[in-house]
Amino acid sequence: KKMSLERSQSPILSRPVSSSGFSSTSGNVEKKKKKKKTVPAVSLEDVFNEVSVVTSANLNPPPGRILLTPRSAEVCLKLGINPEILKVRDVDSFWESGIDPAVQRIRHEAYVQRRYDTMKQCRLERKRMAVAEFEASTNLNTTETMTPEMILQQQKEQSSTLIQLELLRIEKMQKRQQKELEQMIQFEVNRAKLQQDMEKRIKEAKKKDELRKKQQEKRMKLMAEERRLRELQKLALEEAEEENRLAVAKEMHEKERQMAEEKEAAMKEMRRRAQEEELERKKKHEEHRQQVEEFFNEEQAELRRRLETMQLAEKKKQDQIMQRQQQHAENLRKKTSHDRRTHRAKHGNGQSN
Repeated sequence: KKMSLERSQSPILSRPVSSSGFSSTSGNVEKKKKKKKTVPAVSLEDVFNEVSVVTSANLNPPPGRILLTPRSAEVCLKLGINPEILKVRDVDSFWESGIDPAVQRIRHEAYVQRRYDTMKQCRLERKRMAVAEFEASTNLNTTETMTPEMILQQQKEQSSTLIQLELLRIEKMQKRQQKELEQMIQFEVNRAKLQQDMEKRIKEAKKKDELRKKQQEKRMKLMAEERRLRELQKLALEEAEEENRLAVAKEMHEKERQMAEEKEAAMKEMRRRAQEEELERKKKHEEHRQQVEEFFNEEQAELRRRLETMQLAEKKKQDQIMQRQQQHAENLRKKTSHDRRTHRAKHGNGQSN
């Protein structure tokens, strides 16, 4: 920052000159050469909005070749940040062969959270740098002049400061990577623990399944034994009841006959009730039909009465219209005959005159 302010004040550093006081001829020769396309420097905000092309399951991608603006580069140096971790990455970029989709999603979420936190730190640091630069510019004595020896000494100090900043950045980066490595190790430990828990649950489920199968087999054997015992008991009962079969059959036949008679009587009673209900329904239906018929007859009589009244009124109205038309025609005829007589009289008087 001091160098940029001093360059703006010192005419010595503002433009390079040769020993004779003129610009070097090599600059003119270089201007004639074909200029190479230079990559424009980008800020951290631009890097934050870029999409990363890295496809690695690791949360720490290798440093990319990114040309940053001076202030953005100084921020990265102070904080020890790899600009590549600020770029946007989707879930698919964390895929690797044999990775669990849940682990892939967790890594992506951790990367996104760290990306926003790191960008927040960069913005705060850039704001602090801008405030410090503003304060330095306001406290700078504009009348102060520096000799070339002072400028060289200051450049050496600034170079030493840059080296210290670079070492500090490397140290911070190593600490950050160590912390992230510990987090990854803890994550892998938790993952292994979850895997062990899952395997334990699977083994317990298999044991429960085997126990259930054994219990089911035992139940099946018990059921088969009970079935065999029931069959033996059945055979014994059949042998014991063979002597009483005829008496029982006769008794059953008598009971069936009685049940048939009761059933027949019940059926007759049901048919009788059904006939009575049918007659009652028909009677109610007939009464309803008669009521509806009477209602419709009354309605039709009322409609006929109204129609006759309307027809009489219409006829009376037509008769009145006919009378008016005849009266009007009679009046018109009388008026026409009177006009004709008047006209003839006038015409006869004119001829006599």
